[in-house]
Amino acid sequence: MGEAKRRKQTDPLYGKMPKAGRGLVISNPVSVAGDSLTTKGMMDPTELRRAVLFWDRIAYPKNNLAEGGESHPDIKFLVKEKMLTLSPGKVTKNANTLGHLIAEGHIKTFLKRESGEPGLWCMSEGPYSMLLKDQHFSVGKGVLMELYRAIPIPTEDAKLDDVLEFKRKRSDEVRLLSYEIDQMFHKIAAADNKAAALELHKNEIEKRCANVMKVAKEAKLPFKLSDWKINFSVKSESGNMIDDGSLGAQLGSQNALPELEALVGGTSTLKISAGTGFYIRGRKTQLAPYRVVTRLHNEVI
Repeated sequence: MGEAKRRKQTDPLYGKMPKAGRGLVISNPVSVAGDSLTTKGMMDPTELRRAVLFWDRIAYPKNNLAEGGESHPDIKFLVKEKMLTLSPGKVTKNANTLGHLIAEGHIKTFLKRESGEPGLWCMSEGPYSMLLKDQHFSVGKGVLMELYRAIPIPTEDAKLDDVLEFKRKRSDEVRLLSYEIDQMFHKIAAADNKAAALELHKNEIEKRCANVMKVAKEAKLPFKLSDWKINFSVKSESGNMIDDGSLGAQLGSQNALPELEALVGGTSTLKISAGTGFYIRGRKTQLAPYRVVTRLHNEVI
């Protein structure tokens, strides 16, 4: 049997995932307070492990004015593994704090990657957005999916080579969850009954989250629960599937995830909202996630 035929029979996502792989732009943490941007130190190790587990490629901006975290052992390890690339770029000298330098490099790196490979790249952020004042993004025009206590993330105590080994062993569970999140609005847009398609897809995402949770609980690696806020490049405007009434009252509703709740021993929810996130100005709609914000819970699973 040929390799392609064998993979088609054994890989549930054969031919469905992009050959180049899904990419994530990461940066050092930045805190927003009004018009002020300040850095909170080097790359967050938990955010890096989330990127390693759920994405295929990582881009880490490197600017011309300041030393970043490229000398960190974790960054060096991932460069050696050919999973992470340092993305050199020039930032303007009027970026007068380290926080502004990091934010500018982060945004420019994402826009460059997204322009070259539309729909394949996301920006990773912490709880506070660094995009609130940026000219490339419209506030309150996007679509946001929120998953509360739904996805396990390896903690900073997990060794990166162990995270990669877990990812290889549990490739189906991890990739199927990523695929279902990525494809949500592609599938809804193609459906005749969009409200029914959304309900079906929410159930599928819960199932995939539960499968990842189960294998994480079985693993020897330390995991913690996390919340994800995912922005899709779907513009909320009159006349499209978001605002034409076809999705009914499902938008803005908090949906309990009972299968997950049974696994984690508490509340887990999914919510989809329109007009609350960000939208990329001047970009063709890709119906794909482009921005993900994560908050970690102090609960080891």
